[in-house]
Amino acid sequence: MKTKIRFSIYFIVGFIAWLLSLGLMLPLAMELVLPSLHITEEYKYYDLFVLVVFAINILICSIFFSWYFGGPLWFIISWVANLSKGNYDPPAKKRKIYTKKNKLKRRYRLYEEVIVHLHTLSVSLQKAEHDRMELEKAKKDWIAGISHDVKTPLTYITGYSALLLNDQYNWNEEEKVTFLQEIEGKARHIESLVQDLHLSYQMDNIETLIPLQLNKVNIIELVKTIMADIANDPRAKKYHFSFHSTFDRMQIEIDEKLIHRIFQNILMNAVIHNDEGTNIVVMIEKVNDAYIQFIVKDDGKGMESEVVDHLFDSDRVTLAKNKLDRNGLGMSIVKKLVTAHQGQISVTSEKDKGTTIVILLPVKKEIRKGDKSKL
Repeated sequence: MKTKIRFSIYFIVGFIAWLLSLGLMLPLAMELVLPSLHITEEYKYYDLFVLVVFAINILICSIFFSWYFGGPLWFIISWVANLSKGNYDPPAKKRKIYTKKNKLKRRYRLYEEVIVHLHTLSVSLQKAEHDRMELEKAKKDWIAGISHDVKTPLTYITGYSALLLNDQYNWNEEEKVTFLQEIEGKARHIESLVQDLHLSYQMDNIETLIPLQLNKVNIIELVKTIMADIANDPRAKKYHFSFHSTFDRMQIEIDEKLIHRIFQNILMNAVIHNDEGTNIVVMIEKVNDAYIQFIVKDDGKGMESEVVDHLFDSDRVTLAKNKLDRNGLGMSIVKKLVTAHQGQISVTSEKDKGTTIVILLPVKKEIRKGDKSKL
C-alpha cells in the first residue's frame, strides 16, 4: 500500500479514535469523576474543570499521536541527516523498529516505502563512496604506471644521448648507429604510449560506441604488413615471426587504423615481455560464415593466472618477483577496440609455456584459398 494512502487511512482512523475518546472521557468525567469530587454544575468553577478535562484529553491524544506518527518521522530525519554527513549507517535505533520476526513494527509500517528506499539509498551511496575511493586509488596507480612507462625509455634516451655527446670518447660509426637505433626505438615506444593514452582518454569520454571508419580491407594483407613492420623494428630483430592462413584474401569491413593498433599492441607486447629467440606465430582462419578467427601465439615467458585475470584492466598494476611491473594501456585498448568491432577476445597463458590470444571478428564472404608464409 502506498505511503500516501496508508497515511490518509491512519489519519482518518486516528481522528475517529480521538473523537471517540473525547466522547467517552467527557461523559465519564462529568457523570462520575467530578461528582465524586463534589464538583457539580452548581459549583462556581465547574465549566473550568470540564475545560481542563477536555484539555487533558487533547494532551494525551497529542502525545500518543506524536509518538505514533512523529517517532518514525524523527527516525527518518535522523537517517537522512546521517547520509548528508557521509555516515551511511542507519541510526542506532534501527534494530528497534523491527519485530522478532524481522518485520517493521506497526507504527513504522506507515512509512515502509520510505524506509526501504532510504535503506537502498544508503547502500547505493556507500557503494558509490567505495567505488570513488577505488577509482581514486586506481587513478593514482594508473598515473604512477604511465609515469613509469614514460620514464624508463626516457632514461635510455638520455643515457645514449649523453654517450653520443661525450667528447672524451671517439665512437665509431657502428656504435653511433647502435646508439641512434636505441634512441629511435625508445622514442617510438614513448610515441606508442602517448597514442595509447590519447585513445584511452577518447574511449573513456565517449558515452556511446567508439565511432568506426569502416572500409572493406583485405585482412590477410593488412596483418602481414603489420607483422613485417614489427619484425623490422630494432627491438624485434632477434625474435622469430611466422604467419599462417588458409586463405590469401579475405575482405571484411573494419576500421583499418584501429585494427592496425590492435595487432601492433599485441605483437609488440609479445616482443617486449618475452626473451630474445621467442617464436611468435599469427594464424588466421575462418570459423564459420559469421566470424574470422585470429590466433597470436608465442612460446615465451607466459603469465600467471592473476595477471591474465587483470590483463584488460586499464589500471592494471601487477606484482612480479616482488617488483611493481606495469604493462601500460595496450591490452586495455585492444579489448575496447575489439569490442567496438563487435568482436571477442580471450587470453590463455601458462607460466614459462607461452601465451595465446584469440580474437573473433565478424566477417563477410569474399574469400580465396591458400597462404602460408614466413617473415
